[in-house]
Amino acid sequence: MEPVTTTISAAIVKQAIGVARARLGTSLGPPFQSELTSVLSGVQEIKAWLEADRAALLQDAFSFVLQDDLDAARRSLTQVRSREPRSSVVRLWLALVLACQGRAGAAEEMHAALELNPFVVPPTLQALFTLRADPPVPAGLHWAVHLTGSGPGMTYASLGPGSGVLNPSRWAIGKLGKGLSAEWERRAFTEQYAWKGRHSSILSLSVGATDPVVHWMPQPFPALYAPTFLSRFDARTGRPSWHRFIPVQARLRAVTPSVVAVQEGSGDTCTLLSTATGEPTGTVPTSYFETLFHPPYAAASGLFTAAHAETQYRDLAVMDQSAAKRYQRVMPFEETLSVHDPFGQGLMARGANSWQGISSWYRHLRCTSHISVGPM
Repeated sequence: MEPVTTTISAAIVKQAIGVARARLGTSLGPPFQSELTSVLSGVQEIKAWLEADRAALLQDAFSFVLQDDLDAARRSLTQVRSREPRSSVVRLWLALVLACQGRAGAAEEMHAALELNPFVVPPTLQALFTLRADPPVPAGLHWAVHLTGSGPGMTYASLGPGSGVLNPSRWAIGKLGKGLSAEWERRAFTEQYAWKGRHSSILSLSVGATDPVVHWMPQPFPALYAPTFLSRFDARTGRPSWHRFIPVQARLRAVTPSVVAVQEGSGDTCTLLSTATGEPTGTVPTSYFETLFHPPYAAASGLFTAAHAETQYRDLAVMDQSAAKRYQRVMPFEETLSVHDPFGQGLMARGANSWQGISSWYRHLRCTSHISVGPM
């Protein structure tokens, strides 16, 4: 599919900059007080993690914007941008300050912000303009993939390197083969038990980068060692672009054209993956991620909620025993996660979980899942 950033650039940047110049004048503080206050609160939380001068620059920059001291805000944000080049929040507010002052560079900064995170546009600003959609995707586009090892193109070889959670030496049975080669262990345990399970459940689904990214879990699996898979599929063909193993406690927080953010089980840190390759690019505190890349107002915006959905039955999917007893009476039942590209490309993706029950022998979840993509 065409990169979502192209559509964003056409649909948002021109309108957002025009609105800032025509309707906001030289005042950003009062209209965006709630969003700016949220950012400043986040800066307070990450002070301990940042160097003192970085924290002070951030504090000054957003305080100046809130106070409508745009000259001082522009100077501070320009300095912060060189220190925090991956911050979509910093680039967005620098773009708005430049636009309000009628200075050059506003559109370029807005482009940069949206390429990092298209959902960073504050709801207050979203309400002032209407997205102009590009032509929809071809009507004939449609495919479906079952999330099991027997699905088309879903082979173990496509997974790439696994994570420590699948190290056979951590399994009781795996330790019996400790003297054998790592390759034998990988094939005997990882492939047999992890990848070829007949059941699976979808934990979350996103089209924040146009191509669907799915967080899903194979079954059966011992709950203590269960991995989950993060998979990206080509929106046109349904072929997997990449897969990553991530621990069962992790959560998919956001998908953007540049970054896939996975929150670790403790909730304290986020691992950032490249959207293009799935390779890790760094780990940051969750408070840093929520302050400078994907603030709470972004996660709550209509653009984001249209493109991102999570299962209502996560406790069941990860085989919490109390959840299994609670839901056993109402099984079987169906669940559908529906998301669409909110930037005008007409793409709809659905993730379907068919909850069948709990096996009385292995006590594992019986659920089948698939994703499908087609026009809206």
